[in-house]
Amino acid sequence: MKKERSPEEVLRGLIGSGFRGGQREIQRALEKNGIFVTQSTISRMLKQMGASRRREGGVNLYSIEDSSVELGSPLTQFRNLVIQVEGNEVLVVLRVVPGSALFVAGFLDHHCSDLILGTIAGDDTIFVAPRSTMDLPRVKKKIIGLIT
Repeated sequence: MKKERSPEEVLRGLIGSGFRGGQREIQRALEKNGIFVTQSTISRMLKQMGASRRREGGVNLYSIEDSSVELGSPLTQFRNLVIQVEGNEVLVVLRVVPGSALFVAGFLDHHCSDLILGTIAGDDTIFVAPRSTMDLPRVKKKIIGLIT
């Protein structure tokens, strides 16, 4: 199952997850999510969102200080960060907004502990190991239920 997200939603998720890097790095992260926009479009979107930039440890860090932007509950954050859920006969793989995999994996570890042994998180990909391969359909169904 793949959720279609607007470039603005993915960009907002990147910023909310603490993504570090300049507009070129943002452009590459968006491209990894199938969103192809120019640097000038990214600049315009950042301005429209009210994003501010600061340097931290020699790296750009964007934040949205606009009071109308609300992070929401952990479930809302989880839903906004998951892009795709797929599975095979052995495990479930989630594609998430770059930089958010640790949060999403921790959320799954907590909310699906009855069905999963654990998760392995990279930057934008999470492997979910079910307690049993017989549980795989239930694991996938539960994850999809959490994001819809």
